[in-house]
Amino acid sequence: MNEKSPIQIPDAGTVANLAAVFAAAPVGVMFVDGGGAIVAANPAATRILGRSTAELQGLTPADPTWAAVKPDGTPFRGDEFPAKLALDQGAVVADVVMGVFDPASRRHRWIRIHAVPLFRPGEPRPYLAYVLFDDITAARQTETRERARNRCLELVARGAALPDILEAIVRGVEAEAPAQICTILLVDAVAKCLRHGAAPGMPEYFNQAVDGLPIGVGVGSCGTAAATGQRVVVEDIASHPYWQPFTAIAARAGLGACWSEPIRSSRGRVLGTFAIYHRRPAAPGAEDIARIEAAANLASIAIEHAQTQVELERQARIDDLTGLCNRRHFWTQAEVEVARALRYGGELSLLMIDVDRFKRINDTWGHKVGDLVLRALGDTCRQCLREVDVIGRLGGEEFGVLLPETEGLKAVEAAERLRESFANAPVALPEGGSVNYTVSIGVTTLDGQKADLEALFGQADRALYAAKGAGRNRVCASPAVGLPAPASVADGESAQ
Repeated sequence: MNEKSPIQIPDAGTVANLAAVFAAAPVGVMFVDGGGAIVAANPAATRILGRSTAELQGLTPADPTWAAVKPDGTPFRGDEFPAKLALDQGAVVADVVMGVFDPASRRHRWIRIHAVPLFRPGEPRPYLAYVLFDDITAARQTETRERARNRCLELVARGAALPDILEAIVRGVEAEAPAQICTILLVDAVAKCLRHGAAPGMPEYFNQAVDGLPIGVGVGSCGTAAATGQRVVVEDIASHPYWQPFTAIAARAGLGACWSEPIRSSRGRVLGTFAIYHRRPAAPGAEDIARIEAAANLASIAIEHAQTQVELERQARIDDLTGLCNRRHFWTQAEVEVARALRYGGELSLLMIDVDRFKRINDTWGHKVGDLVLRALGDTCRQCLREVDVIGRLGGEEFGVLLPETEGLKAVEAAERLRESFANAPVALPEGGSVNYTVSIGVTTLDGQKADLEALFGQADRALYAAKGAGRNRVCASPAVGLPAPASVADGESAQ
């Protein structure tokens, strides 16, 4: 906001006397001459700007050491500085927010500035500018952090992809302190290592090098934080023992310090690490600790939400007992495979499998043993069939198997191999001993353009009942296969 200044100083006196009036002020006060150079500053100004009076004396807006930036991150030109505008326009310039580099902390400090031009009587141009500013760094960081948090929570609520959310978290923290570089690594519980999560400010060769970082004490800052569940502060990467195996790549990336915070779930499980890197050796202050803890907490929310979604999707597709497709997902897969086969003329066969006299197993041994039998059946199917084959538990002791690109006779052979595998693989009991079980299998194949999904399941189901009626522990094929039904390919023993 610019206004024509009504202020005139008939007898301004010396700048030193004016500065003394404001020496005790809690806000920064400076006087800038007509050329834009600082001629006096009060103690609050030196404290806020991180520069001594001698260092401030004579500095102009053109001095590159200000490294001044606007709230959107773009640089301030020298002629845009509030004091320079007030001098050039002869008007008050109020409420300008500027980030200036603090050489003491090596960070940008945010200030809100008011500049007032001072005139001598009868002169049209100001001869001084009175500059008043206060430190809004903490308030701005809180506001920036809150905006970033809300933006990330909105992404979570909208179901955005986890990598996008994690990158937003990293960029939000880096916006608070542009000199910092942040990374998120995720725990791979199976491989016992850390995987790349988000690090948009890091060179790709560094991200590739840390992807797969082992979890262990002494394995950099992040590997150690993930192993111990505690914050790890390495103030000097070049000399710290945790970083000895990685000093070369850290030097190549220009990294001097690394502080790593474990990302914990709501139940305390380590999900990953959030790290802040500096170009030079550095120790964290209180605001740094608050920043890294807040970022790790936000990352925890995003990761847990993503894991919950994955688990819900898994539960919607997978049978909890056997780990196979449930009926709904199996039917969905079958629709896809039938449509593909009908469209492109490919082969597709279906097996329906039922455990013989399963009720007798439950009544004799109990339902826990019955569950062991069903799990064993699923494991055997996975071992004997191809990865492209789709296996599902359709309900109770009934299972289905889709065999893409498999014609009827080959499907019958696959079914017979399965039947023999089940019959020859007794299920071990926890307390000792074992239980034998057999199955009956119905086989059908897609009959050109005549069959649809309902017809395919109906054919396989009738072949299954034929196998049951013929004595169990056998394979029967539907007429679509081209074998006499309900003839058995191999006469098995009748299940007892």
